[in-house]
Amino acid sequence: MVYDGYYGGFVPVESASFDVSLDPEAIILLPESTLDTQRAAAESLGRREETRAARRARPRCDARNHVVKAVTRATDGLLALCDDCSDHLDLSTMDSPALDDFLASRVNEHQQAKQRRTLERRLSARRHELEVAAGGIGHCPLCERFRRILQTRDGVHLACRACAGGAPIGELDARAAVRTLVDQRSPASRPVFLARVAHRFPSLV
Repeated sequence: MVYDGYYGGFVPVESASFDVSLDPEAIILLPESTLDTQRAAAESLGRREETRAARRARPRCDARNHVVKAVTRATDGLLALCDDCSDHLDLSTMDSPALDDFLASRVNEHQQAKQRRTLERRLSARRHELEVAAGGIGHCPLCERFRRILQTRDGVHLACRACAGGAPIGELDARAAVRTLVDQRSPASRPVFLARVAHRFPSLV
């Protein structure tokens, strides 16, 4: 047998992905059971990865930070409680900041500050994840810097605050926003700016 990096293990000489005759010292005498052992180890690793993935996919209760089968989320979908921790609380009328206050109020005074900091960090991280997934944070389409991206009224993530230059991007549709940004540029820099916009948003130019 030979070790074949393409397959990530030992394989019979005739099954190798390279010409073994060019490197005869790579041949190693191993029992045929080696292949079965490798296959069993790979299957075991695959099962463990599936178990970990399933565990990570289970929802997490923010009251005690434990993994549960089901949770009820606040109105904004960021923080959540399991049935045991909700204590019959109606989450359909609470957003995550309100739930943060409620959970902090349930612990003793010495732990309230720590609980509030923990929940606020978690809330901030989840907001960041949602913004990244929605395109609200990322590489600016115009300057390529990694920043918060302003969204036009019709849902186009157009430019960062620096590129917007104070323009009310959120109050304008995409075409009007582009015209506003063009008007902010000097006549000499407008062709370069329009080329950038045309490269990322051909339909807006």
